[in-house]
Amino acid sequence: MKKSTAREKTAETGIGQVGRVPWGTHLCQFYRTKKDIEEIFVPFFARGLRDNEFCVCVVSAPLRREEIIDLLRESLGDLDDRLAGGQVELFSPSDVYLRNDTFGTGPLAFWNDRLEHALERGYDGMRVAANVSWCREADWQKLVGYEEEFDLRFERKRLLALCAYPLQELSPAETLDVFRAHQITLVRREETWEALCTVRQRQPGNGRLSYHNRLRSMASDLFLAEERERRRLAMDLHDSVAQILALSRAKLKMLGDVLSSTVYERPLDEVTGMIEQTLDYIRTLTFDLSPPDLYELGLSPALKSLCEQFYEKHGLRVFFAHGDVHQTPDHETGALLYRIIKELLYNAVKHAQAGTVKVSLSADAHGTRITVTDDGKGFIPPSSSRGETGFGLFSIRERLLHIGGKLEIKSRPGFGTRITISVPPHASGITRPDAPGIP
Repeated sequence: MKKSTAREKTAETGIGQVGRVPWGTHLCQFYRTKKDIEEIFVPFFARGLRDNEFCVCVVSAPLRREEIIDLLRESLGDLDDRLAGGQVELFSPSDVYLRNDTFGTGPLAFWNDRLEHALERGYDGMRVAANVSWCREADWQKLVGYEEEFDLRFERKRLLALCAYPLQELSPAETLDVFRAHQITLVRREETWEALCTVRQRQPGNGRLSYHNRLRSMASDLFLAEERERRRLAMDLHDSVAQILALSRAKLKMLGDVLSSTVYERPLDEVTGMIEQTLDYIRTLTFDLSPPDLYELGLSPALKSLCEQFYEKHGLRVFFAHGDVHQTPDHETGALLYRIIKELLYNAVKHAQAGTVKVSLSADAHGTRITVTDDGKGFIPPSSSRGETGFGLFSIRERLLHIGGKLEIKSRPGFGTRITISVPPHASGITRPDAPGIP
């Protein structure tokens, strides 16, 4: 009996950052734009078609059937023949996953049927790609369970699967869920894609510990990549778009001063008003993407500004207090702490139904400590970290653990909540005591 070679047990993905992988590999991609999906889906399918594999794509917004076909046609001159021969199939989410607009029970059977069909027709294997933009919040846990079961069901089968998730629509806890369910994760870091490999969750003992450590590391890498991209976009908006609009506003004012006729006065005022509105929107968007105070002044001024913003936007009274802030975290740690406090304030508005919140900051040679106290309805702190995902506290704890930090929760129904965050000095990137902007 002929033994299978190592090459026969693997398949070429067509994705440069990944290369060859064992059959049965389950990949995922975090995307922000339609172009992100196209950059991964097209080479993935093009390689499979060239390698005599049956290819199935589940298409949903923002991608359309016609677009994926046109892009594949650019890579494969004989695509129309392959379509006519049935080597490619395209489905909608309702064809595979949804029944009456909710997540159904038949996707695993569907994929098993398509794999049998592919092998019976003489294809060397099957590859599947789906954009998971259709999942509702109520169906999320069903989807996560399905992804994990898919991983088990098709392990070592002649199938490659690629799932694309819209990063901006996922909470931190949901992002971790996606990591857990896939062996390889593709994330964009500025202009390039990076492939992060996940240690299998099923491994017992030290293997499971290694998995969780790797998971925390990947989540940290993803956060830093996202933060750098946020910073880049914010700077581009401020340095290019906002400057052009400000110059246009000045030119219009000069034009209005020159033109004495009242005929032009009203339209010029209207255009100037629209430019003012656009500039206000860009300032708000820039602040949301990457608050300038955080990078220009430091964590303390940025948190103070954040607290004021929550009162203006949500009517939540947030009092900010700082003790002795003799040392400040570096930009990356400061950005992580800023995002965590922002999540906790959103929790106070959305879940705790708090009327007043106090945020306290202190930082010294022993590290950085932030306490968030609210007068909301409170809750019974879960006994297991797994139960904390409902408020995103599990993902916050995981991110802090990666840098040696801690999350402490004190709460009970009817008596509000007190959450304390602390990070050690080695994570704080100690800077000089007289850093600008630090009270």
